[in-house]
Amino acid sequence: MEAQTRISRRGVYLSALELAVLKGIANGLQSKEIAAAIHRSAGTVELHVRILFAKFEARSRAHLVALALKTEVIQPHDIDTTTSSFGDYSLEQARLAPIQ
Repeated sequence: MEAQTRISRRGVYLSALELAVLKGIANGLQSKEIAAAIHRSAGTVELHVRILFAKFEARSRAHLVALALKTEVIQPHDIDTTTSSFGDYSLEQARLAPIQ
């Protein structure tokens, strides 16, 4: 089981993989692009997208990102506004300390 790495003010616990998928969504990537970036299958990414929707009670990817920003699970600097990809982003880079 993956370690729970990030917690929001709403008490939403995310694994490193869920956080990487969330950041990919926030950066406008499709599931296949996220899968390639984090070295997982598109099916695995889609599973984690559904889990994220449930955890945040989100109705769309845009709503998911808005809720993640509102609850400070991700920060505006996590979103790359200069490009629509996260380049060489890896699961290892998503392993962040919990929000205090």
